[in-house]
Amino acid sequence: MQIIYRLSVAFIILLLFSVLTGLGQDYESYLDWGQTSLKNRWYDKAISDFTKAIELRPKTAYAYSSRGLAYSQKGQYSVAISDFNRAIELDPNDAWTYGTRGLAYFYTGQYEKAIADFSKAIKLDPELAASSRIYLDRGKAYTMIHQLDGAISDFTTHIKINPNHSAEAAPYLHRANAFRMKGQYRKAISDLNIAIKINTKDALAYSLRGLIYKDQGQYDKAISDFNKALKINPEDAAQAKIYMERGDVYFMKAQYDKAISDYNKGIKIDSKNTDAYFMRASTYQKLGRYDKAISDLSQAIEIDSGYAEAYNLKAWLLATCPDAAYRDGAKAVKLAKKALALSHNDTILDTLAAAYAEAGQFEEAILAQLEAIEILKKEGEKKRILDRFNQRLASYESHKPWREK
Repeated sequence: MQIIYRLSVAFIILLLFSVLTGLGQDYESYLDWGQTSLKNRWYDKAISDFTKAIELRPKTAYAYSSRGLAYSQKGQYSVAISDFNRAIELDPNDAWTYGTRGLAYFYTGQYEKAIADFSKAIKLDPELAASSRIYLDRGKAYTMIHQLDGAISDFTTHIKINPNHSAEAAPYLHRANAFRMKGQYRKAISDLNIAIKINTKDALAYSLRGLIYKDQGQYDKAISDFNKALKINPEDAAQAKIYMERGDVYFMKAQYDKAISDYNKGIKIDSKNTDAYFMRASTYQKLGRYDKAISDLSQAIEIDSGYAEAYNLKAWLLATCPDAAYRDGAKAVKLAKKALALSHNDTILDTLAAAYAEAGQFEEAILAQLEAIEILKKEGEKKRILDRFNQRLASYESHKPWREK
């Protein structure tokens, strides 16, 4: 019986590389092998070949920039930047290297350096910029530092100069996000409509449009878009946020059972999502299920010990809960003080005052409430909130703790 061994093309190429590494060891060969490895995503092999090329010609920029790209593709951005730096020292006029180093800076959160590199690449080689994604990438970096006009300008330029822009949804998505951040919702929705027309299976476009509808109070439209986004890819980790957003909409519509269902799904996908625990606790509070609310807040604090809002809401429940079984003034004071140390603001001072009152420390409650009211006045808050704070102050002055209804 004849046995036929079938080797994949990729494996055959690797075997050939292994044989050839002992033959014809010259600079150009290593560069060619390195580029072949890059194209096939064999990044370790590419790095090895480019390193050998550098050993043969240590003052050639191309080998450094190519090895830098291989390191970038592996996510080793610090090493990649080092290689790009050396390449630029050897050839300070290579636009491609500036653009690639710009991406490495972007992915390491060094957005201003990324912008500087993208700008240098555009200046050195406008034709390269026009045929690549440099304007798009610089626009994304501008967005990250909230220079939204620059971002919108770059996204618009990319759309205009890219001959394939009509089939690419990404620039419209990014420009829509920048418009949303500027509060220009009509323009944002227009871009998202185009993006969805280009790709009807783009969950991100639906979810972003849903967020805008949510911001505008168009809750039914928001839910419809979130539904579409979730249907496209219901189990992806990124979908946890969409469940969260749809849950928030249900919360605002006072559809609390549906809100809890969505928060449950979000937590199932991402069990470390502290905002999901916080919002589910807020929903349980609305339903009078105080034990579950307190449990969720404790879980959020366990995950993130710096979550001021969770400390604050837990303190508020322990201080003002209509069910005496859950009130504990001493614990409420401790939690409110922890929240205040993390974020000194009128809301937490209001909670601290309620906690002091529950603990029978009415003088301290009055002082904390007066400070909260003073902050509100300075910030020019709405009269409705100020009236509520004054009502609580009057209660403490009468030596009465505050109770939620």
